[in-house]
Amino acid sequence: MATSPQTSNAMRSIASGWHTACVVCVIVGLGVAGRAATTRQPISAGASHIFVYSFGLAVQWGLLVFILFGLRRRGIISPRQLMDNARWTLPRLGVYFLVALAAAFVWAVCQGLLGKLLNAGPEEIRHILQAFMPHGALEKALSILLALSAGFCEEFIYRGYLLQQFRRWTGSTAAAIALQAILFGLAHAAMPWQMVVTSACYGLLLGGLAGWRRSLVPGMLVHAGFDLLALAVH
Repeated sequence: MATSPQTSNAMRSIASGWHTACVVCVIVGLGVAGRAATTRQPISAGASHIFVYSFGLAVQWGLLVFILFGLRRRGIISPRQLMDNARWTLPRLGVYFLVALAAAFVWAVCQGLLGKLLNAGPEEIRHILQAFMPHGALEKALSILLALSAGFCEEFIYRGYLLQQFRRWTGSTAAAIALQAILFGLAHAAMPWQMVVTSACYGLLLGGLAGWRRSLVPGMLVHAGFDLLALAVH
């Protein structure tokens, strides 16, 4: 039985294997390097974070550009299709906003449960994150830019590119969601282990949301919103 071009494209990887291997190696390598650096010299709450924020921005956008290059070379799926293939209308965007609010509520409940399981309640988490919080106008501006950037870039990288690539490799959406969540947790390895586990669980929720809605937009709203909220209440 002949395979149609549409079916063939649906079964093919969205980027080459070496391209995805490079993306994974960068994520794991930076996570391991970050863990080694913070173990050797823990981040102080009073230290300047300008380099950390700037480096984070460079990594996020650098990976995004590299991924766009890989998608273009393979030509199976466009960035717009990967992000959300539906027609954007005001009612649809309104639904996405409501879905994002519901997901934020679910994550707030899950985060509370995780805090109890990991012995890291709101106060402990706030204490952990305090060392990464900005001081001064320039740091605050960079941190806001980083939060918005993470909402877009990280969702595209993990819940877009990696989730779809792993789904096509494994043939399982659940496996793909789990794999990208593990990598998302490893990307935060510079933080204490409680935050690594929490980040992986966060990746599971956002991955499930992307798989359910077949769109990255609600996850981008949730991700950017929580990052901005963390800056506002620290």
